Amino acid sequence: MAFEQLATCSAQMWTFNSKGQSPCVVATALERVCSPGAALRLTPLRVDLGYVYLGPSSVFETHSGCLCNSVYYSLMCACSVCQGGNYMRWLPYIENCTSVDTGGFPQPLPQGYSVPHWAYGDVVANNGWTMAEAQLDAGAEQSAVPIATKKRDTGAIIGGAVGGVVALALIGAFVFVFPQPSQETEEHHFSPVPSVRDRLHGAELEFTARLRLQPPAQWRKQQHVCTANP
Repeated sequence: MAFEQLATCSAQMWTFNSKGQSPCVVATALERVCSPGAALRLTPLRVDLGYVYLGPSSVFETHSGCLCNSVYYSLMCACSVCQGGNYMRWLPYIENCTSVDTGGFPQPLPQGYSVPHWAYGDVVANNGWTMAEAQLDAGAEQSAVPIATKKRDTGAIIGGAVGGVVALALIGAFVFVFPQPSQETEEHHFSPVPSVRDRLHGAELEFTARLRLQPPAQWRKQQHVCTANP
């Protein structure tokens, strides 16, 4: 299968949109909305031989709303002009279409592309696209509606809040399982241990006190004797 190449512009650069996309690129993007895998239609044009882009002819093309409309037709004409070529009139272009849309594109615009305002101009009155009128059209471009991000942002906020609650719950569980010791416990646990010198001194005092409370053995013997023999 031969490699398909999209046509490129060498003149009429005013036909490019604000994104720097040529009418050939934008027209192909609109075509692919209905037929993503279809063969490329806007290949480089042999202007030296007087070739022009033809209208829909196959069964699929004649039933394609993406081809049988004035917006695609205008972009196709501009794609031909920017290569230095000519283009078909409106009625011959749509003669095989089963239904036709004028003044708008029947499908949602593809993301990432902008359609120049001149592509929405009237092609019925003059039976075709008029380059002079299109060049003077300074209207706003049309683009796809941006995909809403509010839902994703809300999900992120909820997720962050839930994560914070879980973190606080884990911290609380940790404090409950591993309580901090009270001051009273700390003082009792870390009370100073008496030194050896202090313990010896205490034993000496205790021994001395016992000696003072108890009389010598001979005193006890004399007392017993005295008690027996008054």
